[in-house]
Amino acid sequence: MAARMDAALTCTGRLREVTGVEIDDEGREVPAYATRWTGRCLIYPADRDATVVDVGGATTPLARYTVLLPAEVDVRIGHVLDVTVSPDNPRLVGAVFRIADAPLDAWAAVRHVMAERIEGGIWS
Repeated sequence: MAARMDAALTCTGRLREVTGVEIDDEGREVPAYATRWTGRCLIYPADRDATVVDVGGATTPLARYTVLLPAEVDVRIGHVLDVTVSPDNPRLVGAVFRIADAPLDAWAAVRHVMAERIEGGIWS
């Protein structure tokens, strides 16, 4: 069963953790990251409609996604997932998702987590 699940994970992603703050080329503070995992995954919308939220006085759509990762991946709330390859939907490449929920379960084939994509790259 694990081999069939692996074949269904058609995207490739990079899971990162915020480790601090650094200064970018323009002198702004931006998150510093450490890569925790790179490999196959699958991402698909959990909801059809995004929720509009207020972020720093501006409104932005917040969309929730289901993310499937191999069972051995140590994923935690707050980790960031970048999509690097998506043959079924090339528009996902470059998308950034923040892991919002990473429940443990007994299904050993894949980890099923929830992520949020905020348009405009706030988490990137």
